[in-house]
Amino acid sequence: MPISWRALARRPRWQVSPPVAGRESGRDVLADAAGTELWFSSDDAPLRPAPEAFATALFVPALDARARIELDAPLDEEWLARTNELLPILREFWGYRGRHPLRGATATTAAAQRHPGVGLCFTGGVDSFYALLREPNPVDVLVYVAGYDIPLEDAVRQEAYERSLAEIADRTGKKAIVVRTNLRTHPLFARSNWERTHGAALAAVGHALSDTIGTLRIPATWPYRDPRPWGSSFRTDPLWSSRTLGVEHGDASLSRRDKIPILADEPLVRQHLRVCWENRSATGNCSECGKCLRTMVGLAACGALEACETFDRSISLEERLDALESVPRHLLLSWWTTHGRLPGGSLRDAIGRLLTRSETSTRS
Repeated sequence: MPISWRALARRPRWQVSPPVAGRESGRDVLADAAGTELWFSSDDAPLRPAPEAFATALFVPALDARARIELDAPLDEEWLARTNELLPILREFWGYRGRHPLRGATATTAAAQRHPGVGLCFTGGVDSFYALLREPNPVDVLVYVAGYDIPLEDAVRQEAYERSLAEIADRTGKKAIVVRTNLRTHPLFARSNWERTHGAALAAVGHALSDTIGTLRIPATWPYRDPRPWGSSFRTDPLWSSRTLGVEHGDASLSRRDKIPILADEPLVRQHLRVCWENRSATGNCSECGKCLRTMVGLAACGALEACETFDRSISLEERLDALESVPRHLLLSWWTTHGRLPGGSLRDAIGRLLTRSETSTRS
């Protein structure tokens, strides 16, 4: 029988049942979270009903809601200790108030051992490819989560990406693991900003995979020299670790803009690079959104755009830039840096027009 949750005047309580294996329902591990089932499933690897997976997944949403998570299962003592260290950083990032969402949770001191396998969160983007092809620390498994970047119901895009992932894994000698979950659409999670929650969402999958991997590496987005409040950062990712899973942040020495020229000649990158998150295209990059265009400009700047098979080049890059209304305020500096590095010409002029529009809209 589902366990309901009751809202208190100041601090809601989110009742979460002990996670269980649920293979007979086609879902490997699940728990009732405030009356709605939260689940993770994979056909590629066994999943463990680790309480830390569910506690990690709901931690930031609970801070958003100023809620207390009542999880009726003991949590790893190292995970509890590290999340106590995490809390001040999340407060610094986003001004959260209140106490630890699992304050008073029971800690388990039972013997624990880490699996030697290393998993890399892999979406086929610039950061993922850089972590796979250029970082020195080896990985064994490429982990992709269906239901995060691509909605579960978008079967066409999911199938296209999974084919690409299988080929990348085969050519690099890695194992591909796809995990499916309804976390992003779960009522307790969906209200929170993905920019704040995605690092914990990835770490949660790592905990569920801890019978297959003992380390999960999350590729870096923002460089050390330009840290931002972000759901995945070198300051926060390791603090989702437990005694059975170490969570690592990838090498953040370079910005994404600086990674592109390093990867531009890689055949795998040219054939499989996927950066689009707006899901406008049936199978891959839309070649129209800000993220696609930012990547295309980076490739064009090093003479590699024509060789990249995953972008539509039927319309000139300059025309596509002119069709883009503006860029977000937090990306203006990056675009200005790119503009300054380009020699004079039509591409530089198009970026200049885009920046003028963007700054005008920012002031209005």
